[in-house]
Amino acid sequence: MTALSLRCLGWTAEGELDPSDQLELLQMLLLGAQPDVQIELIYLIEATALRQPCASLEITPLTSF
Repeated sequence: MTALSLRCLGWTAEGELDPSDQLELLQMLLLGAQPDVQIELIYLIEATALRQPCASLEITPLTSF
């Protein structure tokens, strides 16, 4: 489980979570999700990134222990 990080989330004028915050939230959820849920979260990350071409997602490989 990852540590809790508190910060202000960005919101659009339409009341949606800011695209960069959507990607960050999905990425955080992905780390602690069950394998079958991870597939769905990966799909959502890809779909969100495609809808928001200006948003970028930096993916860093996880090291296995």
